[in-house]
Amino acid sequence: MKKIFSKVLCLLIVSILALFSLISCENNGSTTSNDSSVVSDTTSELSGEYSDDVSEEEYVKDEVIISEEEKQGVIAEGLLGVTGNKVFAYNGYLGYGYNLLEASYYNPNDIKATNPIIDMDKLAADGYVYVNGITSNSIDCVTFMSDSTKEYSKSISISANLEGKFGLTGSFKTSFGMDYSSEIKSNQKLITVQSSLFTQRDFIYDTNNEIVGNYATSAFTKDAEKLSPEALIKKYGTHVLKDIFLGGRFDLNYLYTNIENKSDESISASVSASYGRVSGGATVDIDERRKEVEKNSKLLIRAYGGSVVVDPTSIEKAQASYEKWAQGVEDGKITLVDSSEIVGIWDIVAKMDFANAEAKSKEIEDYFNSRSGEIAAAFKKSASVKMYIASIHVGTGDSEMKAKNVLRQQGILEGNIINLDLNRSCGGDYIYVGYKTTNDSTKALTGICADYFNNANSSNIKFDNCDYT
Repeated sequence: MKKIFSKVLCLLIVSILALFSLISCENNGSTTSNDSSVVSDTTSELSGEYSDDVSEEEYVKDEVIISEEEKQGVIAEGLLGVTGNKVFAYNGYLGYGYNLLEASYYNPNDIKATNPIIDMDKLAADGYVYVNGITSNSIDCVTFMSDSTKEYSKSISISANLEGKFGLTGSFKTSFGMDYSSEIKSNQKLITVQSSLFTQRDFIYDTNNEIVGNYATSAFTKDAEKLSPEALIKKYGTHVLKDIFLGGRFDLNYLYTNIENKSDESISASVSASYGRVSGGATVDIDERRKEVEKNSKLLIRAYGGSVVVDPTSIEKAQASYEKWAQGVEDGKITLVDSSEIVGIWDIVAKMDFANAEAKSKEIEDYFNSRSGEIAAAFKKSASVKMYIASIHVGTGDSEMKAKNVLRQQGILEGNIINLDLNRSCGGDYIYVGYKTTNDSTKALTGICADYFNNANSSNIKFDNCDYT
């Protein structure tokens, strides 16, 4: 029964392929006729493979019908739809290591460029390397906004495909001029706007870790067997770059202090306006909204790619440089700016041909996980900041919603609206009070007394040696 079922299944597949071939011919005329012959040849071969002479045992292992080498052959012919041009010589960033524990977010300066992990000449010669030019020239903008150093590390690590781990500690020095174990205050935020212009994608196509491992350099192979995990990572990095984007990236980094307790929405709007001003979208509205984050931030600007040197601390000069930077990138002044696929070096080592390869692979991975945990433990909690009432506001309306909306429109946060109608049971409009806060003691209101009562006025109210009765 199994043999009969397999024959029926095979004939069904052949029939579908033949029907698809005929339909394609009718739709595309002479252009498709050449392709249909390929399909016809393929179906003939399949028919031959499933002849009556094949034993039942040979049907059992369906997964060996096409080998890895045959699969690569199909890919090489383009039948699986790879986008890009195969190159047989390569002189780029693929195959090098990157230390995702201690480096900053992807940039050429942190590549382990003197110690390649993969022999890219051999890998390219065997047809595994592709380069795809990106012609859209659209700018991809991503914003990270975090209340703590730990949260920031987690966010950028996820973006770098290091999900579930803490790393990229070098980003704190590069982006904010601080150590990753530094303490920030509870009213501060770490904000990065990454503006990326991708012009080229380089990638190693459809290779598993075993295939990639077979192309490891002799130096890496020897070191993987002999060096400690710590020494190996220090020399080669934690991961191999397998799929990368080249072009330019323009980073705006703000160490922002929220003096007036602005909402996250308000801060995000100000950040967007600041970036809009730099990238050439300045309007009266943008110019007004940007002031909040620019006035209350320590700013560091980093530009990768392009042909201009950007002043790292001036929004005005960044604005003047941005267009020239983008033009330089489009003209070919490109570099590494991001990666969409990386491979842990332990996964490469596991497939290597030496006696204790799997055990050594586990040692390396365990060390990586341990270091990531140590980094997570080194982050400090944000230091609490004392807040003061800066101003008091009154909202009125013929409903609770309208009265509160008056306060919201004045920038009062929801948590700073006192949920009590001051005109309750007295007739007339609803009356609500809200307040704004500041951490600047010189801007604080003093001598305020709130008297809540039901039937009679309070009496004998004293605070800080002041009599409020």
